[in-house]
Amino acid sequence: MRLSDCAGLAQTCIDVLCAYLRMAPPRFLVDYMFDRRAADDVPEELISELEVRHTAQRLLVGYANGHPDGATSPNLDLTGAHLHDFTAAEAAFGGEATFYRAIFSGETTSFRGATFSGKTTSFNVATFSGETTSFYEATFSGKTTSFFGATFSGETASFTRATFSGKTTSFDVAIFSSEATMFDGAIFSSETASFDGAIFSSETASFDGATFSGEATAFDGATFDSRTTFFDGAIFSSEATFFDGATFSSETASFDGAIFSSETASFDGATFSGEATAFDGATFSGMVIWTTGARFISDLPAELVRWGRVAPAVSQTTVCETSTSCWPTTACPCLINRARNQRLTIDV
Repeated sequence: MRLSDCAGLAQTCIDVLCAYLRMAPPRFLVDYMFDRRAADDVPEELISELEVRHTAQRLLVGYANGHPDGATSPNLDLTGAHLHDFTAAEAAFGGEATFYRAIFSGETTSFRGATFSGKTTSFNVATFSGETTSFYEATFSGKTTSFFGATFSGETASFTRATFSGKTTSFDVAIFSSEATMFDGAIFSSETASFDGAIFSSETASFDGATFSGEATAFDGATFDSRTTFFDGAIFSSEATFFDGATFSSETASFDGAIFSSETASFDGATFSGEATAFDGATFSGMVIWTTGARFISDLPAELVRWGRVAPAVSQTTVCETSTSCWPTTACPCLINRARNQRLTIDV
């Protein structure tokens, strides 16, 4: 059999399995897939159907992962599919992978160590409601990777040590409401990495040690109302980094030890309203923009707004006109670009 025939057969098998998984299961089975306690007396035929769906999922991953060397990688279209306990750990998706509006349920959804190298990988508007969702050490190297409007709930959503390259990576308007959302050690080297309008309402949202390079990193309009938000040790080396209009209402928002080496780091109109905001040991080596006033609002003493030294225990609003009239002197944007007459507002 010719190599092209093998590739064609694999694509045909994948298409058939995708078509089956795109078929909505019976309502009663859907309830069981989301909450097994809600269906104590599941008819045997529905349990059998769930087993068939699990088998289809395993075959699908096997076909997508096992194409012959040199053959064209098959494409995967699971638009609107209902996937239960979906496991694709260490799988290699070389073709386009589409999970648009797919629904992931069950105890575990795992793409741990998976690689996505097709031109386009889309999880747009997908729903991850399983107890654990893992993209730990997953690699996305295609031209476009998108989780636009995706929703993550459950206990854990992990992109720890995941790698995003290619042209664009988007988590725009995604919603993270898992108990823990983790991007610790993730590497974003796409030309553009964007979390515009994303909402982080997890107990903990963590980007500790994450690296953002490429041309632009954007968290414009993002909302962080997790109990704790961490960017400790994160490195922002994109040409431009934007947190314009971002809202930090977490009890604690921490950028301790973060490095901002972008040509421009913009917090234009950002709001920090939690109990504690910390930039201890953070480094800004480019131009910092607070043009319309970054606001630090807290019911606690100003000592809890930290920039690598103890802040003055008084309320004040300072418009930077010279390098000596600026608070805090260790991180004031006026020291970097006096001409902008930039504003830093502290409301306590």
